[in-house]
Order: sequence, then C-alpha cells, then structure tokens
Amino acid sequence: MLILQTIRNYTQAAENVRKGDWVNGLPFTPNVHGLVVGIVGMGMIGKLVRDKVTALGMKVVYYNRTRLPEEEEKGATYLEFDQLLRQSRLITLHCPLTPVTRHLLSDDQFAKMQDGVFIVNTARGPVIDEEALVRAMQNGKVARCGLDVYENEPKVHEYLASSNRTVLLPHYAAFVDTIFKDVETEALNNIKSWMEKGVPNTPVNDPNRA
Repeated sequence: MLILQTIRNYTQAAENVRKGDWVNGLPFTPNVHGLVVGIVGMGMIGKLVRDKVTALGMKVVYYNRTRLPEEEEKGATYLEFDQLLRQSRLITLHCPLTPVTRHLLSDDQFAKMQDGVFIVNTARGPVIDEEALVRAMQNGKVARCGLDVYENEPKVHEYLASSNRTVLLPHYAAFVDTIFKDVETEALNNIKSWMEKGVPNTPVNDPNRA
C-alpha cells in the first residue's frame, strides 16, 4: 500500500480532492509496470513485498547480507548495495536496526541514487538519516517518500510533516485486530518447531553456531 501511495502521489492527490481541485496541478506519475523496486533486506517481510510488487508487474532487485538460494529468489535479482542504489527507481527498506544499518541511507547513499527516486521505510526509523533525506528531497534527488517509522518517533521532522511529497503513517503496520493472536500463535509454533526439529520456523539467527 505505502509503495503504491508513494509512487502515485497519494498525499497531493487526496489534498486536491478535499479542496475541490480534482486533478488540477497533479503531475503524471510513473507506470508501475516495469518499475524497478530495490528491496533492502530479503527476510520474510521482504519476500512478501517482492511477491506483491511482482504481481503488479514491477521488477525486483534486492540486497541482503547473504544472497538467497536461487530457488528462493523467485525472479528477483541480487545486487551489491551500491548497485541497488543506482539501479532502483524505488527503494524499500526491510532490514533490522543494528549498528551497521543505522543511517544506512545518508548523504553518500542518496548521491548514488537516480534523480527522482522514491524511498519507502517500514523497517526502523534510524535506518535513514532523516536530515539527509530532507536534503535529498529539497534538492530533487528524492521525488517522494513513504514512511511508517521515524528517526525520533513519535516526533516527525517538520519538513516531512509539512510536505505533500510524503506519505506518513504512525508506525501503523501491525495495527490489525488479529495482531495479538497472530503473535502468540507464531511464538507457540516456533517453540513447537524448536522442540520437534531443533530449529524454530522463523529464526533471527542460528544459535547452533554459537
């Protein structure tokens, strides 16, 4: 949803309707068919995003700490991080926040991207240097961004909050009415799998390597 809203200029379009301006002043937006989406972090969520955008005709490239086995890529192309920055029209973040990924996107990384790139972050706010993001939006490097997380949440950067080139959500992805049941079920299934097979269904690391 956030990817499509960002590409299709949702905020400005919605403002136009509410003001009675209809399509007046709205620019054409890219056709999503064939648009190159760069996924940073191809874990469970990254794979789900890949499947959804591929169904809409987008082309997926990805960067991950380790390349997936070919049978798990499902048509996505693995790129080194700098290659992904240069080749993607939209970059969507699905990596954990660690000392390595803090400010993963900052001035140097934005400079390598295409002019008019779209940025989406549903991972963790500090993965993006927000001051650098604002500079990239002000100089035209970033056309629009869609954010569900923020570097200093719940505080939102003044520029991002006031711009009609941003789609903003309040860290809202998990706000569905089955969330608590889903989390409990996943936890119990992980415990069951660990007891029966020696490995959970959705591990974040491999304790057997310790």
